[in-house]
Amino acid sequence: MNTKRIVIKIGSSSLAKRDGGIAHERIIHYSRAIGELHQRGYEIILISSGAVAAGFQKIGYRTRPTTTAKKQAAAAVGQGLLMEAYEKAFLKQSIAVAQLLLTRSTFSHEEQYNNAYQTLAELLRRRVIPIINENDSIAIEELTFGDNDWLSSLVAGLLNADQLLLLTDVDAFITPIQVNLTQKELSS
Repeated sequence: MNTKRIVIKIGSSSLAKRDGGIAHERIIHYSRAIGELHQRGYEIILISSGAVAAGFQKIGYRTRPTTTAKKQAAAAVGQGLLMEAYEKAFLKQSIAVAQLLLTRSTFSHEEQYNNAYQTLAELLRRRVIPIINENDSIAIEELTFGDNDWLSSLVAGLLNADQLLLLTDVDAFITPIQVNLTQKELSS
C-alpha cells in the first residue's frame, strides 16, 4: 500500500458538550477511529477546533463568550485541556501526538510556511500524529470567520494530502453557487 496522507478536521460542535467543556467520550471515540487508521499505516494530520468551548467554563464564564478578548482567554485555557484529552486518548493506543498552533500568516510568510512543512514532515516520518489548531489566543480569524475549515484546507495543500475529511454536525455544504451537497452525494 502506498502511504495515504489524510487530513481530518473535527469541529467544536463535534467535541464539546452543549453547555461547555470537552465531551471526553467523543475524543476517545474519534481517537480510536483515527488510531486504527494510523495503525494501518496511514499518515494522519488532525485539525481540531474546540479550545474556546473547552475553556470558557473553566475560567468562570457561564455561556460561550462573544467578545474577542473573552474568546481568546477561553481558548488560552481550553487549548491545554483539549490537548490533555487527546494525549490521554491516544496514549491508550501507544500513539504519540504533537500540538501545532498556526495562524493564517503561517501560510503567507515563506519562512514560517517552510518551517511548518518541515516540522509536520518530520512528525509524520516519526509516526507522530500532529494535532493542529489555530492559535486562537493571538489570532482572530477563526474566532470571526469559521471553525478551522480554512486551516484544514491550507494544511491539506501544504502537505499534498490524499484526502481531507471534515467531521461536522452540518447536514450539507453550500458552495458559492448555492448548490447543496448531502452526505450521501458526497460519499458516492
